[in-house]
Amino acid sequence: MNTNTSNTASGKDNINVDVKFNNKNNEFNLDNAPCFSLKLRYNSKNKAKIIYNSILLEHLNSQIRSKSIMKLKNNTIIIETVAPELSILKASLYSYIRWIKVAESIYKLTSENK
Repeated sequence: MNTNTSNTASGKDNINVDVKFNNKNNEFNLDNAPCFSLKLRYNSKNKAKIIYNSILLEHLNSQIRSKSIMKLKNNTIIIETVAPELSILKASLYSYIRWIKVAESIYKLTSENK
């Protein structure tokens, strides 16, 4: 599933989201385990770093039933997750999306007040 959002007319960042679901050939080396790779690209490195740092503690505390790797490369946040069951993977994906949306909303509120 690829999702591209664009709101340049209103002055908002363009965010490109690529979500890929795979069942084999992943770096976690689990045979046929469901996994996803989520890439979030922001217009600025600073915004990506702030969002990354905002969700980092949640990421570190959520490694109970699924295992995730989260990286920051320039203006892109990369999250790769593997889980033993599809339902656990789905819950993990929804958690990351929720944390990211909250962080983006707070970023927007604080940047408007400057």
